[in-house]
Amino acid sequence: MKTSLNKKLPLKLVLIIPFIVQIVGTVTLVGYLSYRTGRSAVENLANQLMTQTSNRVRDHLNHYLQIKQETIAVNFDILPPLNPTGCNGGF
Repeated sequence: MKTSLNKKLPLKLVLIIPFIVQIVGTVTLVGYLSYRTGRSAVENLANQLMTQTSNRVRDHLNHYLQIKQETIAVNFDILPPLNPTGCNGGF
């Protein structure tokens, strides 16, 4: 039976099929590894971008709030104190 199977398969097919299987396997493996590496790189860049963005927003917000606090402090120093017992007679 083995001899009849060997006679039915052409030599060309016997030599080509293992090479095709190796090439397809290698291409599949390289593609999968590239996909995983690319995915990891994209996640890393996304995390860096989110960190930088949140830091910039925090810095701008702190700067904005600091200006508002300074403005309130200056206005507090300029305005006369209120008379808690009654009106000053102005209005």
